[in-house]
Amino acid sequence: MMYQLLRSILFNFDPEKVHYFSMNWMQRLCKVGLLKKAIEAFYQPTKKEPIKAFGLSFPNVVGLGAGFDKNASYLTELAALGFGFVEIGTVTPKPQEGNEQPRLFRLPKDKDSRRRRAPRQGRRRQSRARETRRASEQASFHRDGFG
Repeated sequence: MMYQLLRSILFNFDPEKVHYFSMNWMQRLCKVGLLKKAIEAFYQPTKKEPIKAFGLSFPNVVGLGAGFDKNASYLTELAALGFGFVEIGTVTPKPQEGNEQPRLFRLPKDKDSRRRRAPRQGRRRQSRARETRRASEQASFHRDGFG
């Protein structure tokens, strides 16, 4: 019921703006330790089945493909949602122009969305963002298979 209500409200707005709005709220919630733990508890897979692939260990088989977090801004939040791995895709040395908007399209009839590729903001910005979070999150990423 709550999902239906939230979905009907958010679907009235531009998909790309709603994406950032939602993830920025998730980021705020995860900064509060108790809320982050509650989110992790709610979204962790019921079956913990670690997997090894390509010489890497992952806490579970559910991953998120490249494109959702193009700037590697929400790694902690995505880990809290129970993803076993997150692919950030290609990293460029400098920011690049993205595709013309709209880049994200909803297909409500199919309960799906599509996007046109929009390059990320560059390696320097990603590195700076990761460095500011690294000290507090490093243990969590390695424990959860994100490192």
